[in-house]
Amino acid sequence: MQIDFAPDKALFPFQSRWFDGAGPRIHYIDEGAGRPVVMFHGNPTWSFLYRKVIQQLSGRFRCVAMDYPGFGLSERQSGYDYTSEEHARVIGKLVDHLNLDGFIVVGQDWGGPIGMTIAMERGQQRGGDGFREHVVLAGQGIVGDLQPCDVEPAVAMADPPSQLLRQLHHS
Repeated sequence: MQIDFAPDKALFPFQSRWFDGAGPRIHYIDEGAGRPVVMFHGNPTWSFLYRKVIQQLSGRFRCVAMDYPGFGLSERQSGYDYTSEEHARVIGKLVDHLNLDGFIVVGQDWGGPIGMTIAMERGQQRGGDGFREHVVLAGQGIVGDLQPCDVEPAVAMADPPSQLLRQLHHS
């Protein structure tokens, strides 16, 4: 099912883009230039969650935020299971399509595990030994009880989400 909704441009002033190569039609935004920062939302949110972060970072980074199938402006496809594994598979195809090598993962709620799964799979596919990029996890939920740990070069836990900007500006 297609979504017939357009967010207010004053609140969400980005160009909507679409990816049709993974099954369900995926809505995403791609703003700015520089090292990619890929923003993975939680449940039940959508790319709108990151609108202020994108406005602050797009002058320095390439900011990509998508809506998982069934969320935000993305298609609701019958037969889709809405699991984190299925989201990682579908969104991983979008990441590959956009050639987002070396991206920084920003994950809120279950966006953390989805984003880290995609990053780890891409690192292993390119001959690396897994994930060696910056991660910023914001919010509670799945990641709420974790503590900062030492993963090269850094893993930053940012809570509240306003800490997200400070973590990225120091990367």
